[in-house]
Amino acid sequence: PLYPGVEHVSGDMFEEVPKGDAIFMKSTLQDWNDEDCVKILKNCWKSLPEKGKVIIVDMITPIQPKINDVSSNIVLAKDM
Repeated sequence: PLYPGVEHVSGDMFEEVPKGDAIFMKSTLQDWNDEDCVKILKNCWKSLPEKGKVIIVDMITPIQPKINDVSSNIVLAKDM
C-alpha cells in the first residue's frame, strides 16, 4: 500500500540495496543461511547514510525449543 513519505523500491538485495534513510526487512533473513544474511546486511550498510537504520522484523527461533512452551511451538509452527 501507499504511505505518505514512503517510497517502495524493488531490487536484488544480493547485488545492491537501494539507498535510503532506513531499510525495512520483514520475514527476510530467516530464509537465508548465515553467509547470505551477512551479504544482505553488508549491502544494506553500504546503502545507508551515517545515521541510517536497518529495521529487521523476523522470528527468532530457539536453538533447543521446549516441548511444552507455547511460544516455542508457535515460532516453530510458523517456520515450517
